[in-house]
Amino acid sequence: MKNFKNIILVVLTAVIAGFFSCDSESSTAEKKYTVIYVSEHGSAPEKISVTEDTVLTQEQLPELTDEDYDFCGWFDGETQVKPDEYKVKKDVTLVASWEEKSHEENYTVTFESIGGTPVEPQTVAAWNAAVNPESPEKEGFIFSGWYTDADFTKAFSFSTAVTKDLILYAKWIEKGTVTFNVTFITEAETFVQVVEAGETVTRPTDPVKNGCTFAGWNKGDVLFDFETPVTEELTLTAQWSAITYSINYEGIDGAENPNTVREFTVETDTIVLFDAKKEPSF
Repeated sequence: MKNFKNIILVVLTAVIAGFFSCDSESSTAEKKYTVIYVSEHGSAPEKISVTEDTVLTQEQLPELTDEDYDFCGWFDGETQVKPDEYKVKKDVTLVASWEEKSHEENYTVTFESIGGTPVEPQTVAAWNAAVNPESPEKEGFIFSGWYTDADFTKAFSFSTAVTKDLILYAKWIEKGTVTFNVTFITEAETFVQVVEAGETVTRPTDPVKNGCTFAGWNKGDVLFDFETPVTEELTLTAQWSAITYSINYEGIDGAENPNTVREFTVETDTIVLFDAKKEPSF
């Protein structure tokens, strides 16, 4: 009987010891939580897994960038999360806060003339366009436009809204080394003039078109100025204005004229004329 009691005592001791041992192991096990990043702008970081009470660092709370918005920090609900202060105690979603950039900000447009006469920089209000300056000059060369890169692959348009500081590079063509084709297009024919770089193209004889007057040569949507030095291949298209013709109805005194058309051009649809009507007199 005494041996049986001793056995029970040993078993109970082992069970109690095991219970406390398991409880101790579970209490010392590290809890892990997930931090998810959400942002409407910029590029949000990938989610991370951290242990309980981890203090997030600057690297884990990066400052994001966006062309049109200023980054205002990370938030857990209404609470701003600051590096080296915020402890993770649960799964959490951090949301980036943003503020739209002020359009009152100014930017500098710098002109790099690359050996040409200097061009003053411009201060331009955000979302406004820079002013196309007077072209620089360089002996033995012809100015061929401003580019946003030093390799001259991206021509700059002065109708572009400025949203950051810019450096524009002058492109030059050595005189006497390059020729360009200037193509003239009319409805009747196409012909080409070959022009040396920096020279002007000779204005051809005005073309003729029935029912129209010639209105000039356009480069794209803009009337071309033949005083402009040629620095690239050009295509010039003939522009026309339709002549307006009047219709006069005669010899219909006292008659009812059902026709209302008073004028037409070569572009007008077919005109149908009706007989005038006159009541007989007795």
